[in-house]
Amino acid sequence: MNEFQRLTDMTKNKLSLSKDMLDLTLQMEAYVEKEDFDLFAELIDKRQDIIDDISLLDEQFVTLFEEIKKLPDFDVEITKYPDLGVFIQEIKEVIGRAKIIDEKLMPILFKETDLIRKEIRKSKNKRVINDKYSMDNMQKVTKDNFGIFIDEKQ
Repeated sequence: MNEFQRLTDMTKNKLSLSKDMLDLTLQMEAYVEKEDFDLFAELIDKRQDIIDDISLLDEQFVTLFEEIKKLPDFDVEITKYPDLGVFIQEIKEVIGRAKIIDEKLMPILFKETDLIRKEIRKSKNKRVINDKYSMDNMQKVTKDNFGIFIDEKQ
């Protein structure tokens, strides 16, 4: 297989991964609208795996492209692979759609994150209060520090 075909195959693979990422992004959007953040978190992990795969492909693509760009007949040979340009254009469109959805979801997710942080703070404050006024703590305070009081007025 020549280098130009490998470049085209890498781009086709990236297009497939980009479409998978867009599908997951659309599912994430649906889960956010339903406020189902547990399933949303699972999709984030899957999506991150795809992004990692795309990043690896990008590195390989750049390395190979830099190598074949040095060939004397690069300009002529690259025109023999029109799918390469088509795939790159489709990738831009797919990733652009995913980016638009991400930009729509981010404010919602930040709002939810703030609400969760507030709930965690409330929970921590309640735990501290409960710890201070728990029966075990009260028994320690009365037993060790105050002893027994006797009412002598009676």
